[in-house]
Amino acid sequence: MDQSNLDESSTPTEISEEEKNKYEVNKMFNLAEKVILEYFCYFLGKTPEELFELDIVNMSSEEFILYPIKEYKNDKYLSFRLEMVTHDYKTSIPEELLNISIIKDTFKFIDFAIHEVFGAIIHNFKNDMLQSVLDASFHFELDMENFTYRPVYVYPQRRKKIILEGCKKNLDNFCLEQNTNSKWEDLDENIKNNIAHQYEQITKLLEEINYDEDEANKMEEKYNEMIKKFSRIGIIFKEHPESLYRAEN
Repeated sequence: MDQSNLDESSTPTEISEEEKNKYEVNKMFNLAEKVILEYFCYFLGKTPEELFELDIVNMSSEEFILYPIKEYKNDKYLSFRLEMVTHDYKTSIPEELLNISIIKDTFKFIDFAIHEVFGAIIHNFKNDMLQSVLDASFHFELDMENFTYRPVYVYPQRRKKIILEGCKKNLDNFCLEQNTNSKWEDLDENIKNNIAHQYEQITKLLEEINYDEDEANKMEEKYNEMIKKFSRIGIIFKEHPESLYRAEN
């Protein structure tokens, strides 16, 4: 089992910020990449060979493991993994766990991983399948009742607007941070020019977006009714006795 507590003891000691970020990114992809790629196959009704350039059948995925928590059970290791489940899946996560801070942090990390990996895997699709992927125009929303991620269709132009506005906000936040910390003047001129170019392009693309709100709402209502019983990605919870953990390590 991989020990993945969200505290300082779970990450390698004496490492640079860059190495720590790389470690966290690897952990996100190990947790979420395979199940999201598998979900695209299911959602689009395609085989992995039809959709992807890489072999996802033999791709590995990892559980997220927490050491025993004194507020819960001192002799149990807790694991969380992601897998496809039916739309009516019922969670097995005990309610008493939900108010413990490290469990809250774990769910935040899993949620961040789902959305970051979902947005980063576009390069894995074959070129002739990219339009089908974009036309699917869905994202995942968390159902807090059973800790499952359900697909939600978003009208393509509205989704494009949301993505572009998010990109613009990220640029705004980056520039604000640089100015706040008096780092803007130290940035390479090529980086500054690239930021300005991106901002200009995003602004132009946003101005070109034009769609009928009523039509978008009707389309979203129609398609979301069609997919409401689609499978989901569920957070699967298990407890492991200390003896099992020691045997595996």
